[in-house]
Amino acid sequence: MKYGYYADDELPKFDPVPGHKTNSHGYRCPEFRPLSNGGKNVVVLGCSHTFGEGLEEHETWASLVAKESSKILRWWNLARPGGNADQMVRILYATEKVLFPKIIVA
Repeated sequence: MKYGYYADDELPKFDPVPGHKTNSHGYRCPEFRPLSNGGKNVVVLGCSHTFGEGLEEHETWASLVAKESSKILRWWNLARPGGNADQMVRILYATEKVLFPKIIVA
């Protein structure tokens, strides 16, 4: 169901942040489709600190934590520069039918 800019079955698309490598939706994580089998999905939400503004992708805290648990958990950094609690909740709603998160980090 579509709720204005947001939907419960697709993640919102954002313009890429200049100078940062992002997927086709503007997030600093792999593409969402196809979703590989096995493991649990961890959704990370937040602002520019979590997004890693000014950092290379492998330097973000979400990427560093993901390296330590990549065999059992798949980490999805859905943080946005300037992100706020309202945006985080709306993005979280969208993950339910796309990423099926088992763990949420905000």
